[in-house]
Amino acid sequence: DENMRALTARELARQRVDMIILTVWYYRTQTDPIPAIALPIVKKAQQLRQRKIRIVLISDDVQYERARVVGKIRGDDPDYWRRVQRSEIQLYANPDVDAVFAISKDDQNRFIEMQKLSSEHSAKPPVHVLPYVARIDSGTTKGGWDVHLGTFSTRANIVFVGGATVSNRGAVKWLIRAALPALAALPDAQGGCAASRNVRFLFVGAAVWAEEAKKACTEARKQRKAALVELLCDPKLISSNSASKFGKWDARGVLALGRVDDVSAVLRGARIFVAPATVASGISTKVWLALEHGLPIATTWDGTRGLSAAVRNELAALSLPPFILIGQNEASTELGRETAASFARDVAGVYCKADTWKSHARAALSLAKVLESRQSWSNGPLAKLLDTVPSFRCASPRTPLSASSVPKSKVLTTVNDTVHQDSLIDALQNRFKQLLKRNGGSCTELSRTG
Repeated sequence: DENMRALTARELARQRVDMIILTVWYYRTQTDPIPAIALPIVKKAQQLRQRKIRIVLISDDVQYERARVVGKIRGDDPDYWRRVQRSEIQLYANPDVDAVFAISKDDQNRFIEMQKLSSEHSAKPPVHVLPYVARIDSGTTKGGWDVHLGTFSTRANIVFVGGATVSNRGAVKWLIRAALPALAALPDAQGGCAASRNVRFLFVGAAVWAEEAKKACTEARKQRKAALVELLCDPKLISSNSASKFGKWDARGVLALGRVDDVSAVLRGARIFVAPATVASGISTKVWLALEHGLPIATTWDGTRGLSAAVRNELAALSLPPFILIGQNEASTELGRETAASFARDVAGVYCKADTWKSHARAALSLAKVLESRQSWSNGPLAKLLDTVPSFRCASPRTPLSASSVPKSKVLTTVNDTVHQDSLIDALQNRFKQLLKRNGGSCTELSRTG
């Protein structure tokens, strides 16, 4: 709020802002998103400066999809997500916007479809993708892929990584109260093993995961479910009034570490990564993190967003390494007791068998390698965009001001005279023009040479 109050047209003009990048994010049901608030301010600043301020919108989600999922969990007005959708359509089709950036090809297509729903403007800004690029963890493959693939017996735990967002809270609640008990009770006849029955779910990323574990423990004690109490309750903190001072929880089936300095160190000792994503847009960055560490991944269809259409189409038919698909298909991502039962059987099939785990781990590294080789946005699509989209091209410098064109009466005025200021600007622009010419007329090449 304080930052938004500082964003005034006069301040933008005074600071000589040439480009403003706005993130499209709906985080409060009672207020408009930042771009909707900022666009009129930018337009007024342009009038003050008499110069175009380039506007870029970046969105890491189809926001109305996120609003629909989060609103259902949070208890928002059922029509709120529709208001978000209408607002998104207006933003992405706004002719004052120079470019819209999506985080995946799927989101790009949906932004374009939303633009088509707007009949208010014929000219609409281009929509581009800023590709997310994987980086294989050097510690995971330090001794080579084969060394990593031989670490099955030294690994334990099913790990979840995530901050305390509304959707993550729902996922963690399901993991602790439904998925973990189902896996811990799975008999050999249904694919379980001693290791899966003694499995531990490890939660990293937020102190509230310890609180969530304590709530589940408290309910199990009230219901006098001895097996769940033994699985979920931390004997050291069971009678405490809070999970712990540092957000830790240490039970037989649940280990919550809160925020950690080095998440890679945690992942290098885990056997399976779990990410029950329920938002159908953007990219599940935690899934990409697991790929980078060569881990089998138990996730929903929504957790695979951002991957290629070929990979996702295959997953729609059946679970393929490195994925253990929660819900089994695109339509069944609802997290419930039945989903927990199938989750337990499918996860145990990988958690208990070294050869199966190895094939999933190899597939994770292979897919990460493909994603790692993608052209990064800094020297790929964005670099091309700078030279090809008219609004991002280097502005042509003005014709230099010659001495003969300046009246003597003007030259003899004060040092603050605008002609002197213009002469300095013209000199700088001439120098820029020379440097630009040396680099083939490309702003991108000029920035690389410094």
